[in-house]
Amino acid sequence: MAAIPEYRRVRQYVLDQIAGHGDPRKRFLSEREISRIMGVSRLTVRYALKELVEDEWLLVRKGEGMFVNPDRCWRNGIVNRKRYRVMVIWLDGKLMTLDAFFIGILEQLCAVFKSYPIEMQNVNFIGGTEMIREEIEMYHPDGILWVRPPDPLYPEVEELRKTIPVCVLGREKGKSGFSVSLDCEAAGRIAAEYFCAHGCRKVAFVGGSPSWEIRVPMYEGWRSVFLARYGVCDDSLNLYQYSADSMEQLDHLLAGDPDGIFIFGCDYLLLDGKLSAQKKQRLRILTDENFWGTYRALNPPDAKLFLFPPEMARAAAEALFRAMSEPDYPKKEIVFQPFIRERSEESV
Repeated sequence: MAAIPEYRRVRQYVLDQIAGHGDPRKRFLSEREISRIMGVSRLTVRYALKELVEDEWLLVRKGEGMFVNPDRCWRNGIVNRKRYRVMVIWLDGKLMTLDAFFIGILEQLCAVFKSYPIEMQNVNFIGGTEMIREEIEMYHPDGILWVRPPDPLYPEVEELRKTIPVCVLGREKGKSGFSVSLDCEAAGRIAAEYFCAHGCRKVAFVGGSPSWEIRVPMYEGWRSVFLARYGVCDDSLNLYQYSADSMEQLDHLLAGDPDGIFIFGCDYLLLDGKLSAQKKQRLRILTDENFWGTYRALNPPDAKLFLFPPEMARAAAEALFRAMSEPDYPKKEIVFQPFIRERSEESV
């Protein structure tokens, strides 16, 4: 098993010491002292310190030693207040870029965190799954907000929860303990009821892949409504978008003239392109609230299903802060209910 590079450990240790260094006039730890404390070579320490000097965390004064840059001292000598270090982890911890969906979550988290004494850490893990907990502990977070961790990482979540609060955001209800969750089955029922209320019977459920955690319970809720209303649910209209022949399947589905389609927003432009090319008769369309999926669509949806309202991320941020700052705060699950908004109610 590959180890975390020693210079990374040294760098994080030094950054932690800088954050707690109250007086920029006081000499900082020397290269020799850090080498002794960390049990690594002075060459490794020198490599880490060189990077921190170049990034202006540290200043070297000839003949005097090393000092913390006053602009990086966080005014610790003036304001003595507990600051909470929150680590935000996206999916498996290796998400290098954030799409519009995750940017929207980050926007809401920042809207809450900026009003509290919080330092937010965004970390991309460099090692394998077996090293994740070790990497997290290296950064000494006071709490973690983990957005949709995959099932294989749940043992790590539970281990971390033995020492610090870990709030899971965006997974299906009933799976995550301390979390802000989705009622996915209810989302499927609400979507199906929307079409039934508009007289639609031949309605397709399109998009996503079988591995999506939210898709299976959504379809179960969807199917239950059509069975209860009409006594039948045509499972041939359940189309996964991520398959080798998905485009051909979508063509075949549209050739059957459905009177309605639910499609996940991340796949919306595929449907929009097909509808425009085939010049199909107008059918009722419902999509989820993906932030960019309907951008410049030629066939805008009639309504949006809000699976992940902005209030979810805000609720998670508030809950995590309270769990860190209030020892008796009950770390429980908060479940959000989806809702539908018609296009006439907003610009989509």
